[in-house]
Amino acid sequence: MKGTFKRYDEKTGEGIITPDPLIQTGDNDGTGRKNVRENFSSGEEDLLNVYDRQGLYEFSFIIPPNFANKTNIKKGMVVEFDRVSEGSMEATNLRY
Repeated sequence: MKGTFKRYDEKTGEGIITPDPLIQTGDNDGTGRKNVRENFSSGEEDLLNVYDRQGLYEFSFIIPPNFANKTNIKKGMVVEFDRVSEGSMEATNLRY
């Protein structure tokens, strides 16, 4: 999945990623825009619709303490990541 770093604390190694699921393409209904969720499977899309409405659409991550202050993570940086498990809102395998 792709997203951006929303927050990161170098002392604790804890952070938040906001995923980038929507892409504007083509003409879907005469408005000139079509929303395509390219990063998510059909099962995940139902979950994300709920999170979109509630504003809870974020993934958390933790960098181990001995690496937390050595990373170069900044707010707004683009990141690719995996989910810990199906339905989880935790990110792992960060690639930035």
